[in-house]
Amino acid sequence: SRSPSPTETILGEMASGAADAAEPAAIAARLGFEAMDTGDLETFVDQAIAADPDAWAKFCNGDGKAMGALVGLVMKASKGKADGKAVTALLNQKKG
Repeated sequence: SRSPSPTETILGEMASGAADAAEPAAIAARLGFEAMDTGDLETFVDQAIAADPDAWAKFCNGDGKAMGALVGLVMKASKGKADGKAVTALLNQKKG
């Protein structure tokens, strides 16, 4: 069984009649789902590149599996709060 997505969790909170049920953004903030700051995301990406330079080199040479390793490092460092698509876009941007 999978964990509910942040969207499903927020909708559940709204349906439950929580005190902040009319404010999805307030629920997201309370549950720690708010969007990550771009600067924070870039820091996590830079840390992942520094932590696994071999994966970075492989990614730069077109190895898709290496990108997965780097995204995984960012997700671990951000405690799952980073947006995987944003991480991938930033890695591709840094690759040039």
